[in-house]
Amino acid sequence: MFVDDACYQIEKYERNVRQIGVVPYIPRFSQLAARMEQYINGSRDLVDQAYTKIVTIMFVILEKIAQVEPKYVDIVLLENYAAFQHSLYDLANVVPTLAKYYHQASEAYEQACSRL
Repeated sequence: MFVDDACYQIEKYERNVRQIGVVPYIPRFSQLAARMEQYINGSRDLVDQAYTKIVTIMFVILEKIAQVEPKYVDIVLLENYAAFQHSLYDLANVVPTLAKYYHQASEAYEQACSRL
């Protein structure tokens, strides 16, 4: 239920195209992940499933947001994928599922850089 609510909040996020910067759900996710890791208590699979569901939605919505203003697509992607990497660096070093998404964000960041 909580994960579904979090995904819903991300999906309904609307951004003013003239605002360039990190979307609010990127830094909030790292805070959520840090808390989840504190209280995991043997539920690794369940937590990893939650990470997968939330981050997948985050990245899909980020790509949609970036496409709204073609002039700024790569800038929006650069800023947000860099923020994702920065905020999850420590956790990605100890949580394999988060490491997977950290590397995915890194690849997307590099692709956006190559288009500038």
